[in-house]
Amino acid sequence: MSTKGRSLVAMTGLLVLLTGCGKGCGKNAEEQAAAPVTPAALAAAPLAAAGPALRDDPAPLPEGIKRGDTCTLPLWLSSPAVGTAPTVVTGDLAGFAGDFQPVEGSGASSWGGRDAFYRIDLQAGDSYRFALRSKSGSLGLFGVRSCAAPEQGLLFGDTAGKAVFYTATADGPMWLGVDAKGDYTAAGSYELEVFRLPSPGASGPAGAGIAGGSDLCEKAPALVPGKRMLGNSRGATTQVTQPFKGSGLSWAGPDHFFTLAVKTGATYQLELDTLGQFAGGLYLLADCGQVAGSALAETAASSPLVWTSDRDGTVVVGVDSSGLGAGGAYQLAVLERPAK
Repeated sequence: MSTKGRSLVAMTGLLVLLTGCGKGCGKNAEEQAAAPVTPAALAAAPLAAAGPALRDDPAPLPEGIKRGDTCTLPLWLSSPAVGTAPTVVTGDLAGFAGDFQPVEGSGASSWGGRDAFYRIDLQAGDSYRFALRSKSGSLGLFGVRSCAAPEQGLLFGDTAGKAVFYTATADGPMWLGVDAKGDYTAAGSYELEVFRLPSPGASGPAGAGIAGGSDLCEKAPALVPGKRMLGNSRGATTQVTQPFKGSGLSWAGPDHFFTLAVKTGATYQLELDTLGQFAGGLYLLADCGQVAGSALAETAASSPLVWTSDRDGTVVVGVDSSGLGAGGAYQLAVLERPAK
């Protein structure tokens, strides 16, 4: 599990080759089931549509000032719900004045250009992924928790194209600044994506399709084929600290557990996206009594886990991390091809 999780992709309109796997899925030909299955295209259910991207701010603006020009008169982002698609706002810094002068030596110290400010209200424990995509110009994104002296209180600063993950440690607003690299005339156009992640510790079957797996195998919620699940394993209890018998992968990190109802002859494809937060993977167990035994199938998150069931009943799905204590937000989907 040394590679990062690949992005979960819809497969509508494509033919996907599913190869049945047994113990040690993806290791060698002897460990794979002999007969490949080529099903019709399957797709995970999309996330719910996002709500309005921006909230109205009725406060009047001083003459000559555009909303978003300053930290004290920001554009107000709506706080998206967990389980909704990312919120995306677009903008062009050419229309903004800009007033942010970053601290020398900070990650944003070369960003002297125009700025657009956004405010989002957070509660302690809220987790977000922010991503800035530059359509023109050399741009960056920074975050501050105090509007009184934003230059002195950077939470993060990174260039466009790099996702930023942030978990609030206290209630209150945060300001996001889209900034241009260069002198005070520098500008550019952009898309800003805001994605609400499940908070650490979210687990259990409530809100199926949103809540993540359980720290305890015996309390694992059920996966639903065709449904996308969101979870966050940061701080999860590490139950499985040793590699599985016969495994060539390292499974030392915290685990989250799900259950999956299976039927003999049906083929299941599970896809894990770790959102770039940790190196992880998936495994299947016969039951909760086998958490230290041999896996029915396993794979790093860079590849789907594909398995043709040899039984009727319920199996355990584990979301695992390769590093002790390392975890984070993830997305998991299962697709089913019924037996012929």
